[in-house]
Amino acid sequence: YPLMSKTFGSKRAATAWATRTEQALVTGAWAPDTGRHTVGDLIDRYTQKILPGKKTGRQQAQRLEVWRGLIGQYEAKLLQPSHIAQARDEIAVGRGPGTVVLYLSALSHVFTVARKDWQLVDRNPVKLVTWPKKPRGRVRFLSDEERVALLAACEAAGGQQLRSIVLIAILTGMRRGEITGLRWSDWDRTRRRLILTETKNNERRQVPLVATAIQVLEAWLQNQRVTPHPTRYIFRFSEYRWYKAVRSASITDFHFHDLRHTAASYLAMTGATTREIGEILGHKQLAMVQRYSHLTLDHSGEVLQRMDDSMFGTRATD
Repeated sequence: YPLMSKTFGSKRAATAWATRTEQALVTGAWAPDTGRHTVGDLIDRYTQKILPGKKTGRQQAQRLEVWRGLIGQYEAKLLQPSHIAQARDEIAVGRGPGTVVLYLSALSHVFTVARKDWQLVDRNPVKLVTWPKKPRGRVRFLSDEERVALLAACEAAGGQQLRSIVLIAILTGMRRGEITGLRWSDWDRTRRRLILTETKNNERRQVPLVATAIQVLEAWLQNQRVTPHPTRYIFRFSEYRWYKAVRSASITDFHFHDLRHTAASYLAMTGATTREIGEILGHKQLAMVQRYSHLTLDHSGEVLQRMDDSMFGTRATD
């Protein structure tokens, strides 16, 4: 590598720069600084070196392409927050606040890597603009009548397989990708649990199975004409058949991910705490399950009322 030098106002700053530069040399992330890099250049390099290792790389690439079209021509070091804010407002047209946050997060990480690992910029201007507040997470769950209708429609539209997938989703709270990514070797029949090796949080997780979930898996195993290979996927999901079943059941404003909300809501209404719900669903932050707090509060009120009845033998009347 060529000789590199830079002047700093303190030894601490110089040592930090030397450490970062040496790390970039060792990891192969270093590139000669020609002095001028456009935002488009940063996006190109990020797309080539960083995105291939990300599970959401495809979606991130699509968002970054939108940014390229809006501000890709600007020199990265001279990019102003006002440029980003103007582009943010254009992205917000026809998109919700949560989606805009995803776009800002994608660009922000590009600048973070460019500053920390590549030393191509000295700041992250994305952090200097106002980010929209994420709306409170939606809570759409099946009523008892809707659940019965949906399961019947799933069997009619997709047979035993689609009905089994929906039941597993309701009984475990697993995400669609986690269910469709299950292999037969992930089912620990002895300890009555599923082993998830690939999750949204990139953490291994074990999901306990209740009796009905075990019956569903056993029945689907019996349905196989031959003993399935351990590495073979358990289920195959048809999005067409899923939405056909939803329409047939006359259920509105409902997506597959809402089955996860259904599981969490049922847990809350039967006495599970928000912490317990978070552990079952695999949420790393309890803030993600606060949307179900009103349901757990209703249950807490019933518990307090039973205590009141037991102690004083009276029940409040309207």
